Amino acid sequence: EAAKHEARLKTPEGKKEAEAERLAEEAEELKRERARLADRFASSGVPRRIRELLDGQVSDTKAIQRVSGWHTSRPEEAWCIVLGADKGAGKSFAAGWGLREMGATGYYNGDETYRRWWTGTDLAVLDWYGGVSAAVAEMPGPLVIDDLGSEFTDVKGFFLQRLDSLIDARYREYRPTMITTNLSATDFSKRYGQRVVDRIREGGAFCEFSSTSMRGKK
Repeated sequence: EAAKHEARLKTPEGKKEAEAERLAEEAEELKRERARLADRFASSGVPRRIRELLDGQVSDTKAIQRVSGWHTSRPEEAWCIVLGADKGAGKSFAAGWGLREMGATGYYNGDETYRRWWTGTDLAVLDWYGGVSAAVAEMPGPLVIDDLGSEFTDVKGFFLQRLDSLIDARYREYRPTMITTNLSATDFSKRYGQRVVDRIREGGAFCEFSSTSMRGKK
């Protein structure tokens, strides 16, 4: 039987069948590898709707262009980028794309895995006296703060103090940080204060742009 099989592989039909089997096996392995990468990427905390969009064809939007130029720079030269635009301009999508391009997965510190994607609302309700806040501030590699400005501000300014502390911790060590917001540069400065703005300006950039809404597009 082995001899017959060997002889068949030498025939034109056998060679075609062997090539088809090889290609099918490679396709299955590629599919499995993509699934493994998707699982690791999901551990970064990127919302499912963003991950599903990233599975399709990625358009060269203004937000993507800005993140593309930023993430290939050295952190010492550009540790932070703020994407400021109206809703639906693709800011969050671009941030997710940036995380994927940087190979970002959940941050494992030896005891627990922490996600890299946080919204302004997430941070506003975070227990700042626990270990999570320190992990977010000191996390090596990229971090996304999405939709900053949507959170409620407390009258005592507690969140602003904690945000200032977080930004300062990442600024001091040049830890890559992407922020998205619907606020203009002027409103952002009024809301979060000069200290936060100054740190972003030192080795960072506020990219304010307008774009046709991506929502509703496939």
